[in-house]
This record gives sequence, C-alpha cells and structure tokens, in this order.
Amino acid sequence: MKHSKRFPHLLSCGLLAGMSDAARSKFVDDCNLRTFGTKTTILSQGEMGSGLLFVADGSVEVSYVSEDGNQAVVYVSVTGDVLGVVEAIAERPYAASCKALPGTTLLFCSKAQLDQQLSCPAFVRNFAGYIHDLLERDNRNQAVHQFYTAEQRICTYLHELSARRSDLRLSQSYLATVAGCSRQTVNRELGVLRDAGFISLARGQINVLDRAALLVRISSFETG
Repeated sequence: MKHSKRFPHLLSCGLLAGMSDAARSKFVDDCNLRTFGTKTTILSQGEMGSGLLFVADGSVEVSYVSEDGNQAVVYVSVTGDVLGVVEAIAERPYAASCKALPGTTLLFCSKAQLDQQLSCPAFVRNFAGYIHDLLERDNRNQAVHQFYTAEQRICTYLHELSARRSDLRLSQSYLATVAGCSRQTVNRELGVLRDAGFISLARGQINVLDRAALLVRISSFETG
C-alpha cells in the first residue's frame, strides 16, 4: 500500500499546503518507511542534517544537551509532525537529538528529494510558515515553564500533545520529565483530571477526553 493511502493525514501537513493533490501524494509516497519497536535514536545532535522525517504514527522525544552535559527534553513530537527539515535545507547540524518511542512509524525524505521541492513557491512559503510556528511554540513553552505551576504545565502539555490525536502513548514518569516536575505531582494531577472526566488512563497511555476542559483547568489556577 502506498504511504499516501496508509497515512492520508500526512497529506494535510502544513509543509505541503497549496501543492496539488498529485504533488503531495508523490512527496509522501517517495519517502522511506521506518518503524521502531523500541526507543531508538533517529537524529543525533551535532550530526549533519540528511533529510526530514514525518511522524506517521507515534511519538518522538526531542532533547537537547548543553555544553556542560545537562540534558533536557524540550518537546515531544506526535503524529503529523515534521522533524529535521530546517537542518536539511540549511545544511546545518541537527540542533537536538530525537528518539522514536516504541511503536512509532516514520517516513524519511532525503535531502535530494527535499531540494527538488525548493523550486516550488508553495513549499518555500510553507517552510517559512513552519519556522514561524516553531518560534511561536518555543516562546509559548518558555512562558509556560517560567510562569505556570506544575499542574498548569501538565495540563498545557496534555492539551498541546492531543491536538492531532487523543490517545497519547506517554507514561506518567515521561510526562513528569517533560513538564519539569515530580512523578508524584503528575500522578496527583492526572488523578484529578481522571476523576473530573477530562482524561482516562491505561498502562503507558493517556487518553484526552475533553481538551477544552484542560484549558478551563489551566485558567482556574490563574483566577483561583
């Protein structure tokens, strides 16, 4: 089965907006399929960019190691996200490392394939839009970490990560790392959200049932 048929949601990726149906399908179909059963490093910080990766299904941990050796999880990419495109086009080293979580499927597009798209005005415009979205996300996350309580951070990340799919394959300890708080705090807040009917919990998975309610929960700390 062609990738565009198996993963039709990728055709709606912002990077391909404004391109013809045939061009979008060809772009996705020409990618190479990669599936990971265990947590696996797929991009390494400091290595030269060799292409982009579509997250066809699953999640990818994005982390940064500082010059003094401290590692921080800066983002979790979910289904529909794109990784490595900036470095591949700019011919720069990857700015962070990426690890595919178990059960993740990716589509790899080589730099040669990517370079062919640079003659397409729609693709160039979409790429600029992608950079803009990254800036907005980083600014938003910085504000979240600086001004929000641990409970607000947990709700914010659940709301953000569930934008494309409601079933998040994330453990409580993993969410604690991303939100920058203790596992006990995550466990307590998830219990509150579960009892309120905002989420449901399964082993290694969090199902977001009411995204709008998460925003209300975040605001309640600001006004309470």
